[in-house]
Amino acid sequence: MEPESTIDDIIKTVERFRILSVGRSGVGKSSLINCVFGITDARVAHLKPGESDIQQEFVSQDNPFFVLHDSKGFEPGDVNNFETVRQFIQQRSQQELPLKDRIHGLWLCTKTPVAGGRVFEVGDEKLLELSHKTQIPVVIVFTQYDRLVRTKKAELKEQHHNMDSTTLDEHSKDEAQQAFEICVQSLQRTMGHLGIPMPHYVKVSVRPRYKENVSALVEVTRDIVKEQLKGDAWIMWAIAQRASLPVKIEACITKGMSCM
Repeated sequence: MEPESTIDDIIKTVERFRILSVGRSGVGKSSLINCVFGITDARVAHLKPGESDIQQEFVSQDNPFFVLHDSKGFEPGDVNNFETVRQFIQQRSQQELPLKDRIHGLWLCTKTPVAGGRVFEVGDEKLLELSHKTQIPVVIVFTQYDRLVRTKKAELKEQHHNMDSTTLDEHSKDEAQQAFEICVQSLQRTMGHLGIPMPHYVKVSVRPRYKENVSALVEVTRDIVKEQLKGDAWIMWAIAQRASLPVKIEACITKGMSCM
């Protein structure tokens, strides 16, 4: 029986948590990466809006325990970019690759809809199909959820001029949640049409009052990585992320030593 791997063993084997983020310019990927991994804007300034090279590895001096691959999202009728992403995922999902070279997690980032409409483009749907086929741990990240809450708050203000601020905050959160659930139902119908299981999803905002949502993203990512990837990639995730102390503590307890 092989001895249990230690934190040092895991770092030597996995080296860094390898994450692929996919999403259109302006969706808030850089801000989300900053928030989850505890790095600064200056360190990701080279991620210019609308530009990305999926093969390039972005490693932060602030946090050496993760490596980011970035891809712009899919515009209507955009075939070339999907082909680039497809090739990268197929290359990086091969079982014979060392664990350190494989994709450990994929975040498909999209702005939380504030006025209904189509949630995903065809390229996004193809990406979800491909992720299911290649067993890449994927999380759909609905970014900038605070925009939806603020939109509902403005609508309520217009309708109820005398509503007090506490009631206004509570009702705007409730209505935003109801609108988000409609969005999720649309996603469920799409997945049913594609014939693949409903992927994990999280709504987030990097604003301070939404820290619980970011923690939820960390926990969901841990769960799907633990579920779909054999080995200790989830431990590497726990070490790399800096948004959830409980997830980090769990990894430390699991391996019986400090990984703070």
